[in-house]
Parts: sequence; C-alpha cells; structure tokens
Amino acid sequence: VQTCALPIWPTNGSFMKTTLATNLSKARKPCKLTQTATARELGVKVRTYQAYEEGRATPSPQLLVRICRLYKVLDIAAFVEEIEFC
Repeated sequence: VQTCALPIWPTNGSFMKTTLATNLSKARKPCKLTQTATARELGVKVRTYQAYEEGRATPSPQLLVRICRLYKVLDIAAFVEEIEFC
C-alpha cells in the first residue's frame, strides 16, 4: 500500500491534536486496516487507538513513528499538519 502525503499549510488554526486525529484516520483507510487490526499491530488496546483517532489522546513520539511505518508515511510532520492523502 502506498500513501502519498501532500502538505497543505494550516489556514484554519486547527489544533495539533485535532489534525493528528483526523490524519490518523485518513492514513489508515487506504491501508485497508480496521482500528482493531491497527491496534493489534501497534500493541495497544483498541480503545486506546480509537482515542487517538477521536482526539481524546495523543500517541507517544515513539508510537507515532511506528504508526508512520505501519501506514508507510515517510514524513512524520505530515501527521501534525493539515494534509491530503491520495
């Protein structure tokens, strides 16, 4: 699965947590992974991963690196900016 991330500069003042949550969900779907499968691959509880996608929690930097590897995203900064996945 190949994911392509095109940076778009934030214009609406969205917070990093909201952007991260949205981008996690957007990046997961092209990989055809469920939240359950993703949580299993990362070694976290499903509820924990759901909290990341809902913006109720933020993954550690180490876990964020693992998420990027899983989703084949090369630029970690893509998750903290507004981006478009194609």
